Amino acid sequence: MIRTIFNLITALSLFLCALADIRSYRIPNRLIWIAVAFCLLGQWVSSAGGNLPCYVWESGGAGKAMKDVLAVLGRMVLAVGVSLPFHMSGMIGGGDSKIMALSVGWLGFGAGVQAIGIGLVLGAILALGKLLRHGSLARRFLYLSAYIRRTIREKKIHAYYDADRDGRDCVIPLGACICAGIFLKRMGM
Repeated sequence: MIRTIFNLITALSLFLCALADIRSYRIPNRLIWIAVAFCLLGQWVSSAGGNLPCYVWESGGAGKAMKDVLAVLGRMVLAVGVSLPFHMSGMIGGGDSKIMALSVGWLGFGAGVQAIGIGLVLGAILALGKLLRHGSLARRFLYLSAYIRRTIREKKIHAYYDADRDGRDCVIPLGACICAGIFLKRMGM
């Protein structure tokens, strides 16, 4: 019961993250931290066999609970590490990277990576639709190929996206797409 409540709060926080991303292309850190906190509390309770976290100490299961929580944190850190180069090059936002980390932390490594994959496919479909609607598909592919050539030639990663230069026509709420992937995975799809 308690784990279900923590999962619902985590899901609600992710839903609010998705709404914020759709509205402003920004995901407030406080929403992500709420989701992370309740994800970790849910893992702690799950390790305690569904009891309140304080009973873990009484039953002697603190070591297992701590190990499980550290495993969740480790998966999150790994996901941030993998997504960091994409964030540093301006291809994804910081919130998107944190949502990816929450995905593998909350769902586990395999299901979390699948949820990210679903989110990336949804994001690609959304981006394609947006580029076709704005008539900028050819221009963006030319920009991408020039970016790749420049990166190879100079052997240095430059920012792919610059809001002043590129505007908002090519921006999608990727965090919301990844949240949709998480929800689809949680529902067993």
